[in-house]
Amino acid sequence: TRAFVYAMHERARGIGSVLPHLIGVTGRRRLLDVGGGPGTYSVCMVEQTPGLTATVLDVPGVLEVTRELVDASGYADRVTLMPGDYLKTPFGTGYDLALLSGMMHRETPDSCRLLLSKAHAALDNGGLVIVSDVFFDDDSKSSPPFAVYFALNMMLTSDEGSAHARTEMARWMGEIGFVDVQTKELPKPNPHTLVLGTKR
Repeated sequence: TRAFVYAMHERARGIGSVLPHLIGVTGRRRLLDVGGGPGTYSVCMVEQTPGLTATVLDVPGVLEVTRELVDASGYADRVTLMPGDYLKTPFGTGYDLALLSGMMHRETPDSCRLLLSKAHAALDNGGLVIVSDVFFDDDSKSSPPFAVYFALNMMLTSDEGSAHARTEMARWMGEIGFVDVQTKELPKPNPHTLVLGTKR
């Protein structure tokens, strides 16, 4: 677990360095980082956003390692850890940002909708949800090639894993009540895409 969490930390550093600039988080106060693993995105976002605090939700074994990384970052006073199962643990309320990064590909469509619903309930009006993942381009689920290979790998190595289409993620957001739903590409060669929605 420790080796995996540290590997995810190194992988996330590049995305974390550009994430605040892509989504415009200036003025935001509270971030919920769902399935946040090493807490790298939370640290990057509080580092670049004055006044922002973050809560990282993940399983206890992962958060033992997250604590090491957050303490070493110098931002332990602004990043708190919430042990739990994101499908079962209440998210709380009062957030104006919710980040779900790199975990929806492990979940079924029903679980994805559940997580989006929980994020919607946790956000204040005007709050922003950000889903970052490897997505198919559309509902045909035939492109891009990387997403096809990624989905096949997830199918072979996890119980429920695959990949979802950005179009269906956007549709689920709209059905749950998010508005102004949009997608943004991360800088190449990173294969992740952001799907964003606002609670009104």
